[in-house]
Amino acid sequence: MAEDLIDEDDAVFKQFQHEVTPGGFLQPSNLANGVFAALVPITLYTGIFNMSIFDYFLLYFIVTVAVGVSLSFSYHNVSNFLRSLLDWKRDGLVTNARVRKSNQDQNTENIKSLVEAQKKEQRQITYKETLFFSILYNNLFFLLLVVFLGFYILRSVPGVYNYILSLGGAAAAVTYLSQTNSQNQ
Repeated sequence: MAEDLIDEDDAVFKQFQHEVTPGGFLQPSNLANGVFAALVPITLYTGIFNMSIFDYFLLYFIVTVAVGVSLSFSYHNVSNFLRSLLDWKRDGLVTNARVRKSNQDQNTENIKSLVEAQKKEQRQITYKETLFFSILYNNLFFLLLVVFLGFYILRSVPGVYNYILSLGGAAAAVTYLSQTNSQNQ
């Protein structure tokens, strides 16, 4: 009897631990997306400001990695914020009655396991949806800010400083706004 309670508590704790921490902000996919988004403006700066990739390789590398980490953090923040909202709103969609209605040929003992399986699948789908939306939203916002800062606000600043300030400022703004959204929950 006591062992069953301990096993059940362990299972609940493992499920909670898995749901709360789906992955860190330095997940390889998040970091790769952040670095890719930071690589896009390099084509603008090589063409418009004549900043050769070979001459400014170290600058491009350092700024790209720093911006990639920053964007990775913002992907994680927005994804977790949206996932918590959607999980809360979608929690009541999968119920015993709906599963029983859709699986009338199953016996009632299997209904509980079917409900749990469908809820788990729903949480995984919600996590993927929020991660993809987070990447799309943050990349769009970041690239628009880079263009606005680099070619409108800082247009008279020399290319090297323009690159550092526009990419750094855009990444800082995206990360700050993603963090304030997740704190206002």
